[in-house]
Amino acid sequence: MKLALTFFAVFVVGPILFWRLARPAPSRHRIAALMACAILLMVAAFAIGHWLVPMLLPSPYPGLAVIVASWLSWIVVLAYCALALQYRLKSHTARKTIFALGAMATTLPWFGLYAAQIMDPE
Repeated sequence: MKLALTFFAVFVVGPILFWRLARPAPSRHRIAALMACAILLMVAAFAIGHWLVPMLLPSPYPGLAVIVASWLSWIVVLAYCALALQYRLKSHTARKTIFALGAMATTLPWFGLYAAQIMDPE
């Protein structure tokens, strides 16, 4: 069940979230907001992992919060990069290509999870 939920999150929720973040017209304000959001999510992941996980060691939720915050920051960084490139490149074909590559890149954590499972077959 956990694997199915993770698969759904990575292959459905991730691209939809990327689409919602990277679809509007690029502007300096939106790009700066995405950068700030990514930084805040990574700081939150670090803070939770550094201070909260050791205090609540038997509970899986702080560790899950670190993973979710890191994953969300990955999606936000991809949207940030896509908007920054779209802001600089005015070609319609380039914009479509950037958007497609960004949406595909949202699934990369799944392949990292798969590689980790191959390394440690249990």
